[in-house]
Amino acid sequence: MAFGIGAYEQNIRPTDAPQTGTSPVRGVDAVKAANAAALGDAREGQVVTGEVTGMNGKNVQLTLPDNRVVTARLETDLKLSVGQSLAFAVKSNTGDQIALRPLFNSEAVNATAIKALGQASILVNSDTLLMASAMMDEGLPISKDSIQAMFRQVNRFPDASAADIVSMSKQGIPLTDENVLQYGAYRNNEHQIMELNKELSQLVSDLAGELPLDAKGELTGIFNGNDFGSQLGELTKGLAGLVDDYEASLAAEAAGDDAVSVAEEGVILESTKEGVAADTDLNRFLDPDTRAQMADDLSKLGISEDILDSIKSGEMDPQSALKYIQGALELEKNGEIDKLNLPDDMKNRMHEAVRNLTSGKVFNELLKDSLIRDFSLKADGDFSKEKVADLYERMIRDTAKVSQLLDQFGKSDSPLAKGLDNLNQNINFMNQLNETFTYLQIPIQMSGENAHGDLYVMTNKKKLMEKDGEITALLHLEMEALGTMDIHVTLKDTNSVKTHFMLEDDATLDLISENIHLLNERLEARGYSMTSDVSIKDDDDKNKAITAMLGRAGEARGDRLISKYSFDVKA
Repeated sequence: MAFGIGAYEQNIRPTDAPQTGTSPVRGVDAVKAANAAALGDAREGQVVTGEVTGMNGKNVQLTLPDNRVVTARLETDLKLSVGQSLAFAVKSNTGDQIALRPLFNSEAVNATAIKALGQASILVNSDTLLMASAMMDEGLPISKDSIQAMFRQVNRFPDASAADIVSMSKQGIPLTDENVLQYGAYRNNEHQIMELNKELSQLVSDLAGELPLDAKGELTGIFNGNDFGSQLGELTKGLAGLVDDYEASLAAEAAGDDAVSVAEEGVILESTKEGVAADTDLNRFLDPDTRAQMADDLSKLGISEDILDSIKSGEMDPQSALKYIQGALELEKNGEIDKLNLPDDMKNRMHEAVRNLTSGKVFNELLKDSLIRDFSLKADGDFSKEKVADLYERMIRDTAKVSQLLDQFGKSDSPLAKGLDNLNQNINFMNQLNETFTYLQIPIQMSGENAHGDLYVMTNKKKLMEKDGEITALLHLEMEALGTMDIHVTLKDTNSVKTHFMLEDDATLDLISENIHLLNERLEARGYSMTSDVSIKDDDDKNKAITAMLGRAGEARGDRLISKYSFDVKA
């Protein structure tokens, strides 16, 4: 609906009409003249306010804050009354006619904010109105100087939300391009470090195929470490064994024995180990055929049967499996294979085995896993302050090493380089948030189904000093099988625990209801008094905890976010 302001047949009051000579202008021309005088410079999207001071059918007379009067005709039914204040957005302004769109219902209009913008000589539109209203909501002053200063900051970041700029200013978070980008990501729940790690692992794997062998070795060492001396020793021993076998075969042939040269006989590899669990680490990354191929390539380098069986069965852990590939890369880099007293065709098969080991599914999957492992903590590991600090120092250090490697090989503009920069920005932004909140994400690696979780802990600091202090937490989980789950936990008097599970659908609700007693029993066995209930999740605010941390929800309750732990779990 809109008010059309322009060619109307209603006379405005003679005292309000612009003068031509000594007589007031009347009729349509008078209306146009008065409206043009009041809103002639109004641009599309600009917000104006006025009070209804007269009505005649669908014709409405509005008095603006500066006491100028405009006359409009309602283009649709809208119940108005004299004395009612309204706000409008300029829909169009052709000079001859102005159309206004009333703002109401979903478009909150703050008359104080509009007035403050006018006093600061700032055009009132939806963006500046949002800025001024956000300043008021955050408890910031809306004087002429403060609004103009905030307006300059908002204009520095035209792609960002004005409300985000206001909120960051209130919290003292430095306004930089990187921080503004990260703040918006946190608002949209796109901040999980584990998700960034997964993206990086794929980018690393994709880029590795474009690098020479020595660069692959350096890249692998960044994430998997360079302590592969044991595996290199096994490989060196295996090569020496191949040479011994070859020389023995030559001696046997010279003596006339019926021996077959190892250089001419292929080896068929079959696993002799049974009963290895299907969910062992290596089994999760490599299927049986791929593990058999890896073992076959390592057999050409003389690796012992026990080690090959460990790979084929999946019993070996991925870190050790990758270290054998690193050892093979080291042999190739140092030219050790070419130094062997073996026939050229046998050496060629060894070179081919190294190339196979450092390309394709084996290398890609193990390399991806090594990054995730390097940039996360194990679920059953140590979560002390020192361990977490070491994790983030390692992430910053290793991303810098990869960036240097990319620069060296002309890949500084690759998607991987941009992904590394995004991860570093995320970590740096967390440091900025820690100036205001006690805040941390802990990416965790577990086995099984992929899932993501955030834990937000909010409490009133003063109450923590009292015996009846209360801590409230929100655990947000996103799981493949169970979907989205929010769990509110309240701890009172150090041992009274209440949980409220908010679930996505009835099936999940029934499953949790049937098994919630197991959680209650375990906590009660530890001395806690436990009560629980379940309900269907309200989707009105899917990012409620982030809103509480970055916005005003926590302050409204007198609470303050004291901790956040973000982690990826496998359910």
